[in-house]
Amino acid sequence: TDRPIDVLAHSQGGIVARLALIELERRHGAAWLRRVGILVTLGTPHGGADLATAVYAIGATPAGSALLDAGTSAAGLALDDDAPALRQLAETSEIIEALQETPVPAGLRAVSIAARSDLVVPVPRTAAPGMQSVVVPVDGAHAHDALPGAPSAVREVALAAAGLPPTCT
Repeated sequence: TDRPIDVLAHSQGGIVARLALIELERRHGAAWLRRVGILVTLGTPHGGADLATAVYAIGATPAGSALLDAGTSAAGLALDDDAPALRQLAETSEIIEALQETPVPAGLRAVSIAARSDLVVPVPRTAAPGMQSVVVPVDGAHAHDALPGAPSAVREVALAAAGLPPTCT
């Protein structure tokens, strides 16, 4: 079929989607990207995730790693400072730095939607070169998880897919 495919991704999935599109263009040329209708990311840490940066930095020493293990265990959390994904989502990672230097390919419509009070991926971290940024009024401690199903985000996804301007800024 000749119908374009829309790509929607939440959080780390947006990083994976951007990397896949970069690889698609590298392997097959820009013509293949015309098969993509739009790329929409929701709460994606295009500029890195503050929490990942902090955990990675603290866990870089044996004492810091032990402190994280004790603190997360006591809090009932599971933050593995050795996890590859954590390193890759830190602001200083090669992947994040490469994405900041690589705009979304020209001609590809791309929108990054952020939750206003996202504690996991704050609004400034969702900006990406070549992507339109939209901030929606999703608040609360679980704003990051609530973003994909929030009515304001669903509305902005639909507007973006239809080629219409956002109603939120």
